[in-house]
Amino acid sequence: MPFLQFKSLIPNIYSIFSTREKFSVGELRRLHGILLKPLNKFDVSSRTEYIEALRSIAEIIIWGDQHDPEIVEYFLDQNILGYFGLILEDPGNRKGDVAIQILQTLSILIQNIGEKETIYCLFSNNQINKIASMRFDFEDDEVLGLYVNLLKTISLKLDEHTVQFFLVHPSSKQGRLRFPLYSEALKFGTSKDGMVRAAVRNLTLNAFTIPSISLRSYFGEEETRDFFDHVSCELRDTYKQLDQCLQSKSSNGAQVEQLLSYIDDEFTYFNDVWSTNIPMLRSVVLRYFWKSCILDIILAGLVKKRGSSMYHISQLAVLCILETFFSSIQNRSLQTLLASILLGGDSVGIADEILVELKGDSDFEKDMLSVKDLVVSTNTEQAQAVRDVLLSSLKHRDPHIVNGAVRLVTSIAANSSISEEVLSTIGLVFVERGDEEVPTRQSTPSPNHHLQRRTPSPTMPADRVDSYPMRHSEIFESIASASFGDRFGEIVEAMFSIVQVPNICPLTLMAATWSLAHMAAPDAHILKTYCDSNVLQDMMHIHCDLLLQLVSTGQWADGIPMMMKFYWKKHRQMYQKKTFASMRSCVLSWEFSNFLQRSGKVAQEKKRDLKVDLKMCLLTVMSLVSTMQLRQLVNQGHIDEEFPFHGPMETSWVKLKDKEPKEGDLVNPSGTTPCHMVNQSNTMCDLLLKLETSSNPDDAWYDKVVAVVLLDDSSNSLTEPQKVVAVAPAASAQPTNDKKSATLMHVAVRPPLSTVLKAITLSPSGADFSTLDHCISSENWSVSFVSTEDCLLTHNLLKQVIEDLRERSTKYIIDIKSTL
Repeated sequence: MPFLQFKSLIPNIYSIFSTREKFSVGELRRLHGILLKPLNKFDVSSRTEYIEALRSIAEIIIWGDQHDPEIVEYFLDQNILGYFGLILEDPGNRKGDVAIQILQTLSILIQNIGEKETIYCLFSNNQINKIASMRFDFEDDEVLGLYVNLLKTISLKLDEHTVQFFLVHPSSKQGRLRFPLYSEALKFGTSKDGMVRAAVRNLTLNAFTIPSISLRSYFGEEETRDFFDHVSCELRDTYKQLDQCLQSKSSNGAQVEQLLSYIDDEFTYFNDVWSTNIPMLRSVVLRYFWKSCILDIILAGLVKKRGSSMYHISQLAVLCILETFFSSIQNRSLQTLLASILLGGDSVGIADEILVELKGDSDFEKDMLSVKDLVVSTNTEQAQAVRDVLLSSLKHRDPHIVNGAVRLVTSIAANSSISEEVLSTIGLVFVERGDEEVPTRQSTPSPNHHLQRRTPSPTMPADRVDSYPMRHSEIFESIASASFGDRFGEIVEAMFSIVQVPNICPLTLMAATWSLAHMAAPDAHILKTYCDSNVLQDMMHIHCDLLLQLVSTGQWADGIPMMMKFYWKKHRQMYQKKTFASMRSCVLSWEFSNFLQRSGKVAQEKKRDLKVDLKMCLLTVMSLVSTMQLRQLVNQGHIDEEFPFHGPMETSWVKLKDKEPKEGDLVNPSGTTPCHMVNQSNTMCDLLLKLETSSNPDDAWYDKVVAVVLLDDSSNSLTEPQKVVAVAPAASAQPTNDKKSATLMHVAVRPPLSTVLKAITLSPSGADFSTLDHCISSENWSVSFVSTEDCLLTHNLLKQVIEDLRERSTKYIIDIKSTL
């Protein structure tokens, strides 16, 4: 074997022996000796040696727990854990690198030890409890995070037996049980650090699940209630921040999403606490979450009940908060109770059911009765006020309010925890009515009237629905006058009215269509009774007119046909999902509505920003597609799988990219015009300008790619293919002649269509504006020609191509409009 190869094996051989020595009692004994030495605070090498010894000890113990019991035996016999405590006796070692390493070592050690006997021995000598009760440098974020993480890691190992090592029992009958591990953690429950808050909440949930009677009594004491009171206050403060953010013109989607994420986390935590089935903790949830953070918000933000501390929270913020409730809270009882309060169900009866179910704890009964009194007060004093406000929100002229209301109704309708019986009672499910006599609207409804189904109005026979000339509001009035007041019809009529809200977000239209489809299933044809197709036709014509304006003055005429087919497929796929509500769709709806409100008159402007023009195209196409699909649902009970009008056969950005010329391609130089352009290094380049069209003769106009390409003319050959050095889509070229030089032409350049399709394809729930902002950029070419004639001919030819593309796009939209 050559010497060099033998030499390369030496480190590997050494590592084998060093590995064997590292995980041994001898190595642990050596590290123990380092801990026995006095720690010199001012000696850097001494501190480094200590820190490395602490880290290595954890690795050895974890390895020994699985492979060598003698290692663990030595660690316990020599009480090495006690030396950790001795080091921390010095307050100076409870901060900085020493504290960080000890906290890390203990967390890793406890988390990775699998043998129960080893855990018992670690916990039994009170050293862990002692360290957990020490006050570290909590001003240091890293130390605080590691400390709370240690407490959480310990809690994961606790059961009815090991928890006894962390309880301090009273010495007399008058004394109280103490749980220092739990108490210390609660102090950081409202920390600004999200990781710390999450660790504290995980610790409390771990503690709540320990099957100990004494602990369950302990959790009902003031310490726990104070903690939840603080959490509740922080949550209500976040409500205020969300309200301010939603009302501010300078806020962005990231801020809204962050606040909604915090609210979602807190709601999920309260849901987990309720799920522990401990009456005392459920009493806490009722008092500090259900009453203070939910019911008070509803009365304050929706029906404007005076005297509430949350009176100034806006209706929009309340709608977002309530939507988050239904996506976060999984408990059937709480969801059913809130849905009934919002939409006029039997909330008092449901409150009684919860009270009976959990009867037995005096504190819980007192809090539950308090909540029930509030529910009864709401029903008697406010009558149908909450439901009426929610229905009026669906008909509001502010698109933000409508967005929030539609998403809230959608989140309730999609909730699998709420029974069909309750959904039918509040009007979110269409239930077949029996053959009994139909009461008039003025009649007193029967106790189970919400489970009965509406019969067709005598003023509108079923066979005349398609040709019925009345507007949708008149149709609903005729139905309502012939029945006792159809709750299903009220919601459908309100949901349908959103198509006429100016600047409505396309995602809201999609959510409304999703809700209507699921509410009317399996007989979606029932929607004809409540929805006037003529209204939808009018709105589709409005969207088409806006698209025509965008085509005539915009820079994305070539992409509209492909966008329409793409969104038809994508929207239809979303209707197949079990749910439509999500935090991301909430934020996108808010962003889209803000953009539409700011750009309300942008379609009339002759010159627009490239990104604004694209966003307007996308949102208008989305709105048109959503309205078309809603009309299909109303008229035929389902949505066609394929786009119903002639259009592009391919919408894949990958396939489109293959057709588009790009830099580096070789192109035949025939039909080119010599020109010059200054490159990035300010050097004049000899180029050839050409209009390049996709070569496939079978492609329809909307599948063809027409681009302005600049070819490298350094070879001075007009017979051999030349390399493409720059590309500009012809549809947005917008050529202009220079005012000072007759041989100079300026050409606007935008990204190719495949780049846009890629962005919207890979973005969730439609076009993510932030993604588009990053991928869309514009520039301007200044091309100099040899003669004035060449410049003029090229300019006119390019103008003719652009006009032809726009004419074809215009005809495409007009053809669609004429068939709607």
